[in-house]
Amino acid sequence: VPGTMQAIFQFYGTWRPEVKDQPIAKVRVRQALSLAIDRKQVIEHVMNGKARMPHPFATFGYTDFFSAERWKKWADEAYRYDPVLAKKILAEEGYPNGFELKFANTALPGTQFMIDIGTAIADMWTKIGVKVTLKHYEWGSFPPLERGDQAQLTGWASMYRTAGRPDAPWRYNGGFSPESTQRLFGDKDNCNETCQEFVKTYRALGSELDRTKRTALTDKMVELVSNSWIVVPIIEGMGYYAIN
Repeated sequence: VPGTMQAIFQFYGTWRPEVKDQPIAKVRVRQALSLAIDRKQVIEHVMNGKARMPHPFATFGYTDFFSAERWKKWADEAYRYDPVLAKKILAEEGYPNGFELKFANTALPGTQFMIDIGTAIADMWTKIGVKVTLKHYEWGSFPPLERGDQAQLTGWASMYRTAGRPDAPWRYNGGFSPESTQRLFGDKDNCNETCQEFVKTYRALGSELDRTKRTALTDKMVELVSNSWIVVPIIEGMGYYAIN
């Protein structure tokens, strides 16, 4: 079944004071890591062609109240492979020789190929000078790390995934609400301007009935998250179901 998931990577605790001087606290550094990924190679050689270039985080061609065509054009440009620009950005941000990155590689149930994707992108990052410390987690051991203050994940990146459903806000809330488990924009005591704008947009979307206004609010929510480069889609994959 096409369009049932995205394999993504994401960053934890980028808003926390103890991370503010680390490379991953910088938006352009996170963007550079995306530019260093050759997604077409991942699709062809890791996924054996059984995947495609993604829309922005947790959105698909069938997502409700969403300007899919506009965002697909944006994604094809934003998620391009450009290692030269990636290196240039790192140099401009003060890391001409790269930096060290801790990366948790894990796979949610039913999508074991996430491990291979994580290994591939970690290798691609080394080619722009990033020194990746890769640690593999069996899925059952990973969710507990996201609870509480996320001390063991703060400052890390990890593999993750989205599920393909027409309703995008539920997934955005779970990832970015300051009261969610992941709270990737900040928590209720540390909610910066972007975090506050997300809360405002999400709440407005939850009570808006007009289709045109709902689409505009969804697009704004997608824009806030996409421009943060905190969660970054790698590929849009398929789901596999045994029926006989």
